[in-house]
Amino acid sequence: MNELMIKEQVIAPVISINFDELEAQAKEIAKTYTSIAITEESYKTAKADAKMLAGFVNDIEKKRRALKSQAEAPIKEFDQRCKAIEQILTDAKLEIEGVTVKYDDKKKEERDKKCRSHAEKEIKKAGLRPEFAERIVEPSTMKNLTTTQKVINADYDAQIAALKLLQDNTDMLDAILKSTVDAENLKIKQQLKCEDFAKYVDELLSSGMDPKDMAGKLGTRIHERAAEIAEAEEKIRQEAIDEEKKRQAQAMEAAAAKEASEMASAINETENNTVEARNQDNVAQMPISNPTVSNPFQTNPFASQNEPRYEGVISLSGAGSELKFVLSTLKALCKEHNVNYEVTSTSQVA
Repeated sequence: MNELMIKEQVIAPVISINFDELEAQAKEIAKTYTSIAITEESYKTAKADAKMLAGFVNDIEKKRRALKSQAEAPIKEFDQRCKAIEQILTDAKLEIEGVTVKYDDKKKEERDKKCRSHAEKEIKKAGLRPEFAERIVEPSTMKNLTTTQKVINADYDAQIAALKLLQDNTDMLDAILKSTVDAENLKIKQQLKCEDFAKYVDELLSSGMDPKDMAGKLGTRIHERAAEIAEAEEKIRQEAIDEEKKRQAQAMEAAAAKEASEMASAINETENNTVEARNQDNVAQMPISNPTVSNPFQTNPFASQNEPRYEGVISLSGAGSELKFVLSTLKALCKEHNVNYEVTSTSQVA
């Protein structure tokens, strides 16, 4: 049945009452009380008339209600029967809708299952790892029954492509990060850690810039950080070298003073031995002056053990074999103590 046939016939209820006569009487009564003046004598009469008029109104009200109820009875019956028929049809409609909803749900479930299967295949094909695949969300278009499988699959494909790019860029930056950090750590003592750059890597990945630019910026950031550490370490190393040089210089100065003192003592001892030998031989010789020596000074503080490190000035005067003996002894002492020596004048040596 394509159409519900409704046949109608309206017979309006007819209520007959002497409206004209009643209206004329009401107007005549009302006219009597137009511009009425109340006096002491007419007060009681006026009160009685008002009560009478109220009775007339009450009579008309009762009659109106009674006749209206009789006239509305068929309308109420009509209304009730229409609603009963409507309910029958509504129940049938709900039954159909219940069945169609189940059918729609089943159809939607089949469509969604195919779409999810498509997404799983594409995820596997793209090689997405679980930590990236789990970011895929169900397209909002799947909520609509009329959305086609093609449209939903396209939404899945777009998500998978974006995540594949993110995964590739992440792998690239991780490889660059590890190799660059390892290379820079060979140059510095305070080791860099890959996790120190994790936040910057996330910023690069979310920037949307070209992968080459991301790689360049990451490498630059690591190099800059390593350079800062290297500069600080070089400063500390240089300070340590300077401190060590200062310590060595102080030690060498102390050693030089000690060696100078020892040499002076040796020269004095040589002089005494020479004088004693001369007295024993009873040989008349020209007396020689006491030799003097100035404090040696450093000429090569980093010399090896066999290289000369100090120089000094020794003054001698005299003649004959005694002076030769003193010079020979001094040369031996200079060699023993790694002291450079040079005879500046031998004119008095025979």
